[in-house]
Amino acid sequence: MKWFLKCIRQYADFKGRARRKEFWWFTLINYIICLILTFIWIFTTDANGIFLNPALYIILAYCLAIFVPTLSVMVRRLHDIGRSGLWCLYMMIAQFVFSFISAIGNASGNTLSLATLIGGIGEICVFIWMLVWFFTDSQQGENEWGPNPKGEGNAVTESDDSNTIKEDHQSL
Repeated sequence: MKWFLKCIRQYADFKGRARRKEFWWFTLINYIICLILTFIWIFTTDANGIFLNPALYIILAYCLAIFVPTLSVMVRRLHDIGRSGLWCLYMMIAQFVFSFISAIGNASGNTLSLATLIGGIGEICVFIWMLVWFFTDSQQGENEWGPNPKGEGNAVTESDDSNTIKEDHQSL
């Protein structure tokens, strides 16, 4: 839960890096919250009042409120592997284009049209591509977006060197 709250506190922080743990815990807790809200909406809606149920508006408000923190943690995660945050924009554009292509295929009345197939395969490819990046380990050391959040491979400062030297002399 601390990783989720950390991402909420860094609401619109698109600078720096986010390790895998931060990204995936945020994603898991966000998914669980969405799942709970969706079940509440489903089980409190009757056949005539899908849009009259206040749970729907709670879901919409939550989705709008969580959009920017989700985008910021995605950008910081891409920074952690040495990629620009613009890849999030590219991914969204690609998903929109492939969804549009699929919609054109479905609008033709033929659900197995070439456009539907191309759109569906394109969406899956973009999803897998981004998933691989989100599972990739942190870039070692410092990069242009800051030090490694895990502390691995970061440059050693003079104070760290002097402490190590003092410890070595004390052990002799």
